[in-house]
Amino acid sequence: MIEHSYICVHCNHSSDRTTPQNKPKDAIAKDDARDPLLVRTDFEVAHSGLGQQQDGREFLEIIVGTKRLSLGHEHDGKLTAMSYLAACYSALGRWLDALPLQETVLEHIQGSLGGEHPSVIIAMANLACTYEAVGQLWEARSLYERVVEWSQKVFGADHPRTLTAMSNLAGNYHYLGCLASAIKWHERTACSSKSAFGSEHSQTLNAIAHLANFYREIGRFNDAVDLSEMLVHKTTTVYGREHLKSLEAMTGLANCYRDMGRHGESLSMHTAAMTSSHRQLGHCHPNTLAAKGHLAAAYCRSGDIPRAAMLQEEVVETSKQMLGSGHPSTLDAMNSLATYHGRMGRLQESKILHQKVVDAASLVLGRNHPSIFVFQSNLAHSLHHFGLKEDALHLQLMVVEASHRALGDHHPISQMAVDSLKAFSRP
Repeated sequence: MIEHSYICVHCNHSSDRTTPQNKPKDAIAKDDARDPLLVRTDFEVAHSGLGQQQDGREFLEIIVGTKRLSLGHEHDGKLTAMSYLAACYSALGRWLDALPLQETVLEHIQGSLGGEHPSVIIAMANLACTYEAVGQLWEARSLYERVVEWSQKVFGADHPRTLTAMSNLAGNYHYLGCLASAIKWHERTACSSKSAFGSEHSQTLNAIAHLANFYREIGRFNDAVDLSEMLVHKTTTVYGREHLKSLEAMTGLANCYRDMGRHGESLSMHTAAMTSSHRQLGHCHPNTLAAKGHLAAAYCRSGDIPRAAMLQEEVVETSKQMLGSGHPSTLDAMNSLATYHGRMGRLQESKILHQKVVDAASLVLGRNHPSIFVFQSNLAHSLHHFGLKEDALHLQLMVVEASHRALGDHHPISQMAVDSLKAFSRP
């Protein structure tokens, strides 16, 4: 079984969202080199350097689906190809296509290798990330908890894989609205990373970044700013001001300033991060697009909606060209642009674009994904502002019922859905 890294979507909030969007990497350890499920195959070597996931996907689909191969699911080479194809689908945002492949891979290698084997842990972590990406949060939680437990036994309590698993579990608790558990695991991960690797190690800096972002999202702004300012200082000292890690730290701090209403500082730092990203990575790189989106949001929060919309239009168009119109990152960008249109009074454009986002996201993410509920609620707001109040009320009621059914009554998205419904119901 060839691994791919299992740092999940929630572990990254500044466009370092690396997975389920990471490319595959080499086999997990030299000790496992004789494990047939960890052996690199010819097609893997030939295509491991592909910069285009689309090309890799097409090639791997042939390997997995070809009749000439005439191999069962249990064959080592086919399982490896299925794992890589799932990683390609994930990189393209096609998590619903990745899901059955990862379920099959886990089922067969678990049957072959047993429970607490490194390859099984990696496959389980990958599947947990994908469950989370498609909105199956409770299924993800069950796997994440097992991954943490087994990683501690197999890799050790302070191993980077174990710490990553702990961070993923913390993020899942956050998604589920279990804030006390999320705080405990985020703080434990940061503390363990610092103890094991030191305060300037990349593993520790990542853990601090996740903790700072979590503090910001739950409203502990002073704690978030303290950590974020420290993170900017350390990353610029260790890596240099224009390193990707430093740019991510700057974005995190700028988001803290934005949410605290410190708009001048936020705009200045977001502008610097975007300019550096453009210079280092190019204007089409996902990190540059994310930086531009953050800058647009900062302009929106400062009251300059036209400039926010102008920047966001650039993000949407470039994202469509580079990632495709159905990619989750493109849908997020379109959703933000639709919101800006609404705030400028462009109600027809806002309504049409919100509807496009909902329709596309339903196909890509599935109807029970948390993002779907956010997109649908935004569409309901757009309908309400457009004067279609009965349609808005009906749609928002559907969002309330579906989010409570999928996420539970106490999830933040479920609670926001109820608040919106109450607002629509007022005379």
